[in-house]
Amino acid sequence: MTFYMRDNLCTTYKLSLCHLQKCLVANGLIETMVPSEADILIAGVCAAFDADEERSITILSKLNIGKPLYVIGCMVAVRPDKMPDKAHLFYSWEYKKLFVELVPEPVVDWGDIELPTEFRCREDYRIYDTTKHFVGICTGCAFECFYCPHKIGAGNLVSRRMDEILIQIHKLLSNGVKTIVLTGIDTASYGKDIGTSFPELMENILTLTGNHSINYHIAQFNPEGIDERMVQCCSNPHITDLQLPIQTTSPRLLKIMNRNYKIDDVTNFIKYVRDKNSNLFLRTDIMVGFPTESSVEFSDTVEYAASKFNEVAVYRYESKDCTPIEKLELPLCSPSVVDYRMEQAGKYLKWIGCLFHFGGQDTTSLLLSDKKKYKMRGVNNAK
Repeated sequence: MTFYMRDNLCTTYKLSLCHLQKCLVANGLIETMVPSEADILIAGVCAAFDADEERSITILSKLNIGKPLYVIGCMVAVRPDKMPDKAHLFYSWEYKKLFVELVPEPVVDWGDIELPTEFRCREDYRIYDTTKHFVGICTGCAFECFYCPHKIGAGNLVSRRMDEILIQIHKLLSNGVKTIVLTGIDTASYGKDIGTSFPELMENILTLTGNHSINYHIAQFNPEGIDERMVQCCSNPHITDLQLPIQTTSPRLLKIMNRNYKIDDVTNFIKYVRDKNSNLFLRTDIMVGFPTESSVEFSDTVEYAASKFNEVAVYRYESKDCTPIEKLELPLCSPSVVDYRMEQAGKYLKWIGCLFHFGGQDTTSLLLSDKKKYKMRGVNNAK
């Protein structure tokens, strides 16, 4: 049996899809690069932003050609109304279930192949770098941000066993990998379901690292996860990149968002780790046009992000019917106001000299920002 895969998934679930691919091939299925030649078609679909939905819909329309179509990803839960008729649907936490349906009597089981640290194909990379690998530490999320469709699409937190992660990192260190990205929908959630924590994982990783020349990047770390142990971990020079999405500096808006941290704690964290770790590149996400956001709250957030972070991802708020915040029926900022604020944010960040992009809502700006970072860091092996 032959299969064809196509996706627009985030890093965490690209690794899951690659895991599925390897398990299928290990059991005798043959992958083809031509949909019309495949016996079955597999689509991985994202719904993080409207632009992602559009890209997912394009993939589904191209694969809806009368052959068995298996669809997996966050969009299955977030936008079930957009799913093709007769498609076999799987939530983003059901990769193993999809594997069992396709291979009911496997010779090589799902657990026999470890989660990959690379993507399925070169085209999955924004910038292809052979010395940079991705270690998935968890899927799903333990937080309950009222505006966010990610939790709905990704489901509850599922953390990998710490020993599995440490074994995988030891292999990467032994193979001379230069950069390891610790990734998840929210890495700060790690361990809450298995009686441990991200700082404990990081402490063990740093102990394992020893004298290896390695850079660790920490993706999507909710500021709620900041504590004294995390401060100490991020003071280690091996940690060179941390994504800390603040969304806003407004205590009022944070409360509406159901994000339970204080911006003063973020400020203190940044001050301390910058004093201890000059290697650290700090990134954040901010949201523009959140319901009831004032012009002062907007300006304060942009100015704060520009002063504290090396790179800022600027996102516009998007209303999602499935999210809890919709039940509050808060007044929305007008599209013209949001457009103006997005433009002003970009101009200010550029003027300050801060790297910025518009994330998954504009992948071109995201790629340009990535290229600038690689140039700044003097990386020559990226293509």
